[in-house]
Order: sequence, then structure tokens, then C-alpha cells
Amino acid sequence: MFNLFSFLKNMTLSKKEVKRKRVFVLWNEIEEYEQAYKHKKKLGEEMLALAQQVDDSDLPFTEKITKKEIYLNAARDNFDKADFYNQKLDDLTKELQLAMK
Repeated sequence: MFNLFSFLKNMTLSKKEVKRKRVFVLWNEIEEYEQAYKHKKKLGEEMLALAQQVDDSDLPFTEKITKKEIYLNAARDNFDKADFYNQKLDDLTKELQLAMK
């Protein structure tokens, strides 16, 4: 059901309240992107470690190459995503600084 009081209250928010809400929204987004960045970076490092383990295994040469390529591609993909999240974090941090002024 449509709440007219809530609608009118939101329409009449002061500039300070709008600013405060925006800061909280940005802060939550920053936390989410930071967690995603850390997760993707950790996965990339794990994939690199698995690629190194393939070198030390007793698998046939062709299988080593194939598995190592799979792990290295996965590591690259995770690091690329981590870079994206890191850039988004920088952008959101700058936006947060502007919102707090």
C-alpha cells in the first residue's frame, strides 16, 4: 500500500539529511567492493599457487601444460576483476570525499 506520509517526508528531506543518506549508501558500496576486491585477489593468488603445484607434479608434460594454462587463465581473470573492483573503490572513495564536504 502506498504510504503518503512516507512519500511526503522523503520529498521534504533537508539537504543535510540527503547528504547523510548518500554518505551511508556510498559507505556500504565501498565495503561491498572492498570485500569483492579482497576475494578476487585471494582467488587469483590461489590459482597461481595451483599453477606452481602443477610444475612440481608427476603428470605427463602435455597434461601439465594444459592444467597450468587453465590455472593461469583463471588467475588472470581473477586479477582483472580485482583491478576492476579496485578502480571502482577509488571512484567511490573520491565520491564519498565529495559527499562529505
